[in-house]
Amino acid sequence: MNVDTALLRKYLSEKFNVPEFNTFLADYFPLVFNDIPPRMLLSERIEVLLERCRRDGRYPDLFAALKRERPDFAQSDFINPNNKSKHNPNHPNFTHVTKSNSEHLTLSDKHLSALDFAWKHIVAIEDEHSRVLRWNDRDFYPPPDFNIKSILDSLNTIVMHKVEIEKLWPYLGDELYSLCLAYCEFFWYSGQIMANAFTGLEVVDWMNDGTIHGILAEVNSPEALVIIFEKYKCFDVAQMLKQRIVKLIQKRISENL
Repeated sequence: MNVDTALLRKYLSEKFNVPEFNTFLADYFPLVFNDIPPRMLLSERIEVLLERCRRDGRYPDLFAALKRERPDFAQSDFINPNNKSKHNPNHPNFTHVTKSNSEHLTLSDKHLSALDFAWKHIVAIEDEHSRVLRWNDRDFYPPPDFNIKSILDSLNTIVMHKVEIEKLWPYLGDELYSLCLAYCEFFWYSGQIMANAFTGLEVVDWMNDGTIHGILAEVNSPEALVIIFEKYKCFDVAQMLKQRIVKLIQKRISENL
């Protein structure tokens, strides 16, 4: 099923507000509803649902539910009759690879789809983390409106993105996959240190945290680790990981086009 996701996204944003969309998810897609943090915007909630439908092949379920809840909905309006894959090398945007549609994709399509979704998750993780934490010279600190619930919600969202990245492993390759996981885990543990600090638990500086050392050791040489902990800020380490991911994604795209 070749769905016009841009048109479907526009329809959902016009036909639902946040409370209505929450009810819709709870009734028809309870697992998606349970995975969505309370502070997520309507556009983000819609994106989560569409991504889950792509991944699990549930567009027919979504269309049937929309027809029940919105009588004006016509499935034919959202089906693209042209099944030929189109892509822009500078910003790939492909159908997500799932068991149900993998037989219709070439190997190149599968790789490019995985790269596209891996990058979207990397960007979302950084946005989510920066929403609740700020950075100073060598450490992180909370914004003025910080509260422990906001950071816990943020950490849960990062876990969701990590789970999605793990599903892309067959198409990313070991090096890129390891870097993406290290990026997720680095942000998660740095946020966890902050959460522990503001709930009164004893914490260590991120540079002396054994778990963070272990995460970075997976993707850096011993010599590089020494330089990282001597010279770089916490935020700089995250940006270094991100830049390595960017270069590998660009390399993989050039290899598959």
